[in-house]
Amino acid sequence: MTLQAASLAYAPTSPATPDSTWKVPTAEIERLLELSSHLELTYELAPIQAWDRIRKHPRFSELTPEKLQALVHKLLQEINCYG
Repeated sequence: MTLQAASLAYAPTSPATPDSTWKVPTAEIERLLELSSHLELTYELAPIQAWDRIRKHPRFSELTPEKLQALVHKLLQEINCYG
């Protein structure tokens, strides 16, 4: 299961806008993280594992939407999706 699939259950009922937010329960995030530990990934991270590393970074509280978007653009250059 992907983070996207799990979070779709919590999608807003109205069409999303660029400033829309979704409230995915922490328990769902933790469950996906636990499930991801069973994946056989060598030198790779599942998206939920990458997010876990980001949120555990000592400077996470300084992460703004703009900084996150810049990180996304930088990481997109390194990402291959096989699903």
